[in-house]
Amino acid sequence: MKKFLVTVLIVLLIGTVFTACGSDNNNADGEESPTPAPALSGAENENGAATEAEAGSRVDDLGEFDFKGYEFKIANRVNSNFSNSFYDFEELTGEPYEDAVFMRNRAIEDRFNVKISVLRAETPDLIGRMVRSGVNDYDVYTIRNAEMFSYATEGLINSINDLPHIDLSKTYWDDFITDQLSMAGKKYFAVGEFDISSYDFAYVLVFNKQLMQDYGIESPYVSVKEGKWTLDKFAEMAKTGTLDLDGDNKMTDKDAWGYAARSNDVLPGFWVGAGVTGATKDEDDIPMNTMGSEMFINAIDKIFDVVHGNNIYYNAFEKTMFINGSILFNDVNLFQLKWLRAMETDFGILPYPKYNENQKNYYTRVGGNILFGTMKIASGEDLLRTSVILEAMASGSLDACVPAYYDNMLKTKLARDVDSEEILDSIVAHRVVDFIDNIWVDELRDGVLNTMFTSKNNNLVSRLERMEGIFDIKRNNMIEAFLALDN
Repeated sequence: MKKFLVTVLIVLLIGTVFTACGSDNNNADGEESPTPAPALSGAENENGAATEAEAGSRVDDLGEFDFKGYEFKIANRVNSNFSNSFYDFEELTGEPYEDAVFMRNRAIEDRFNVKISVLRAETPDLIGRMVRSGVNDYDVYTIRNAEMFSYATEGLINSINDLPHIDLSKTYWDDFITDQLSMAGKKYFAVGEFDISSYDFAYVLVFNKQLMQDYGIESPYVSVKEGKWTLDKFAEMAKTGTLDLDGDNKMTDKDAWGYAARSNDVLPGFWVGAGVTGATKDEDDIPMNTMGSEMFINAIDKIFDVVHGNNIYYNAFEKTMFINGSILFNDVNLFQLKWLRAMETDFGILPYPKYNENQKNYYTRVGGNILFGTMKIASGEDLLRTSVILEAMASGSLDACVPAYYDNMLKTKLARDVDSEEILDSIVAHRVVDFIDNIWVDELRDGVLNTMFTSKNNNLVSRLERMEGIFDIKRNNMIEAFLALDN
C-alpha cells in the first residue's frame, strides 16, 4: 500500500511540473525574486529586528545523563578547499573559533561523562565505505549533502526524527537550511550551529580595490547600496578590467581578466544572484524542475552574454591570480576568504549581481553544506546517546562558536572595510539552496550544464528533455526513499 501511494503521488507531481515551470516564484525578468530573507540564527536580520529564531529557547532541556566514559566517535568529512566543518580540535590554537569548538566539546565531555573522538576523513569515499559496510563503528557520520541524500535514498541512514532528544524548535538549529533541505513536508536532516558549513559555502565576489582605482571605475559598493548592482553593471566593470597586457592578441594567464571562477561555479552563482533556481519546491514541499521555465532560460542567456559574449572570464579555482593583481572580480566562498589574508592589496566583498534593477534583493548561492547522519543499524540506546550529544553540541555553539566565527573571523579578520561587513549580513540573510546545485550535482550542475558552459555553446533548450529525464528519475527515487525513512 505504501508503494502504491508513493507511486500515485509521483504521478500527480509529474503532472504538475509544467505548472511549476510557469510559476511566478522565480523571476529573471526583474520583478521581486522568489526566496524570502531567512532568519539568521542567533543574530538580528538586516533590518535590525529580532529574527524568528529568537522566539525559540537558546538553552537545551537535556537534563542529566551519565554515559560512563563512553567514547563518542564521529567520522567527520573534511575538505580544506571549501569548508571549516571540523567537529573538534585537538588543542587550543589561539584562533577564536577553533578554541570555542575545543572548549565546547570539553564542557560536553564533563557534563555527560563521555570522550569525544573525531576521525577526519579527507575523502568522501572513506565515509561512503563506512556507511555501506554494514558495521556501525561510529556514532555520527558527516559528509556533503549530496552524498548524505544518496545514503538516505539507499536506505542506509536514519531520519532526524529517530534521534529522540533533538529539538528542532530550539534557536540553535538552523531552520532556514533545514527547511530548504526538507522533503514532502518532513525534515529528515537538520543543521545545527555546531556546523558552519552552510555559511562557509555561501559564494560571493571579491574585487581588487586598487585595480578599480587604476581603471577609473566607481566603487561597486555604490551600485550595491543603490540597488543597481546588476549583471549589466558587472559586465561593464569586468570588460574594463579585461586587458591583453603583453599585446600578443591572445588572452592567457599573463593578461588581466575581469572575472575568474571555477567553471562549475559560474552558472549557479549568477543564476541564483538573478533570483532563479533550477529546482523549486511546490506547495507539497516537493522539488519541481524549473530549468525549462522562461525565467531560467532568460537568466542562462544573460549569463552567457555577460561572461562569454564579453570574453571576460578566466577558468581558475586557485586565487593566485587575484592575489597577484591580475583579476578584477573573483568568485570565492566565505571559507576561502581566509586564503586572501596575506594579500597586500585591499579587496572588497560583494554579492553576485541582480538580473536587473527591478529585482528587490540580492541573493547568495549556498553551493553545499555538511550533513550528519546515523546508520540504520544503530540501536535505540545508541540513537538516544547520539541525540543528547548532538543537541548539546548545537546548544553549546550558539553563544560562543557562532560569534567567534561570524563576528570575529569573518567580519573582523577577513572583511577589510565596513562596507564588506554590512554586505556580509545581507549575504547570509539571503542564502539560497538549489537542489540542482546541491543534491543532483554530478548529473546536472557538473554534468550537462557545466559541459554546456565550458564549451561556450548555449544550447540549453535542446538539452532540456535530457535534463528533465535525469531530474525526474532522481527526484522520484528520492521521494519514495525519503517517505520510507520514518517507517
